[in-house]
Amino acid sequence: MKKFFTIVGLSFAALLIIGVIFFSIVAYQGSELDDESEAYINEVTPLILSDMKKDTLFKYADQELINSASPEEFEKIFSMFNKLGSLQSYNGCSGQASININGSNKSITAYYEANATFDNGEAIVKVTTIKRNESWKIIGFHINSPYFIQ
Repeated sequence: MKKFFTIVGLSFAALLIIGVIFFSIVAYQGSELDDESEAYINEVTPLILSDMKKDTLFKYADQELINSASPEEFEKIFSMFNKLGSLQSYNGCSGQASININGSNKSITAYYEANATFDNGEAIVKVTTIKRNESWKIIGFHINSPYFIQ
């Protein structure tokens, strides 16, 4: 009986060590993904906001976003965004990346919000990205501002 409990104890300890190692690896990868996705958002979002054209967004967009609406619909949306005027300041973003595992499929996405100031008011910019083939691409881009409801 003593031998049985020793084996069970050692097995439990081994599983615990494997779990700690797995958690450490995932936490480290998560931190790296947060850093790289945040850097990407802080690089491309001001470029898109400064230009306010669908073509600029499409340079950084995933096919999923590009195919989500017609070019005319994107033109209409950016026409509305342009009513905010010129970008005065971009104040960085906050958010995080996440790893989603569904069976054998793994996807890495990130969601960020940023505050920006334009000629005609403040706005919150919401950006969702996905990592495909080792590069980040935008799959969601929204600008919310009280100016739009005036």
